[in-house]
Amino acid sequence: MPVSVLPARFSGSDLEAAAPAILAENGVTGVAPLPDGSALLVSVHDDEPSARALPAIQNAAVPIVIEPFMRPMLATGRQQDTSPYSGGSTYHFPLPNNEIGVCTTGFAVQVAAVRKLLSAGHCGDDGDTVFEGNGTGPANVMGTISGKDATYDTLLIEANSTGAVYYGPYNSVSSKPIQTVINNYPHTLVCTSGAVTGQHCDIRIMAVNQTIKLDNVTIMKGMVRGEHRTKDVAAGLGDSGGPVVAQDAIPANFLLVYPLGTISVIAGGGATVDNCGPVLMATECSWMVFYADINQALSRYSAAIVL
Repeated sequence: MPVSVLPARFSGSDLEAAAPAILAENGVTGVAPLPDGSALLVSVHDDEPSARALPAIQNAAVPIVIEPFMRPMLATGRQQDTSPYSGGSTYHFPLPNNEIGVCTTGFAVQVAAVRKLLSAGHCGDDGDTVFEGNGTGPANVMGTISGKDATYDTLLIEANSTGAVYYGPYNSVSSKPIQTVINNYPHTLVCTSGAVTGQHCDIRIMAVNQTIKLDNVTIMKGMVRGEHRTKDVAAGLGDSGGPVVAQDAIPANFLLVYPLGTISVIAGGGATVDNCGPVLMATECSWMVFYADINQALSRYSAAIVL
């Protein structure tokens, strides 16, 4: 087949020569030549205007394209996360008869200068030990549970955490940094990120501050109810405690992580989805999800989100 060779504006060596001084700047997280040789791609921790103010970028001999809010961090994956822990990863806890329960880490929070993990209250009791990944031995201890609030279905895990959330499928190793907390508003779209079924978007908020009753006994308050627009998967069993974030991209996705809450309950019966898609293990999925409001949780724990 015919091949066309086009001149590049800059050689690879020209672009590479400009990289070291820029990479040395505080806040720069990566440099790479654009494939067409037209400029140097510079990734930065914060926004583009602050990056443009850096001396090495202002004085660069080649054009600079800024990639904002790119914060690389070691990500061992949803299923093998290690300290400091990110949101959206698997943790295990013991059940009666030597069985093991599975839940998902929520958001990194800070309480009185101590970092912890927010998750779902029904995933354990105060003093319980929970374990990272799929292990249950001493080497896999994530931390202990405190601050269980059954009414609002939240708890804290006493474990070091980092301001990041896993995204993508259940076996993802990719995470994104957490941005500022925002409010839940009816009719807006959200995404969930559970360790068992992965990421799901196109979920519309149908009600806020809702009280629900489970098994005709258990009362949960302050719930936000979301429903998938096309009755696809919103969440599944095992995703409990996982992050719920604002959907800020079309097609359905989230580019930045704006925390909204932690997954609590899915609906059975007519809201069940027959095919959960690729999952960590056999589970039940629903197109309806209830989640605990992040702002209410932060207020109750006198906590702040870790950015």
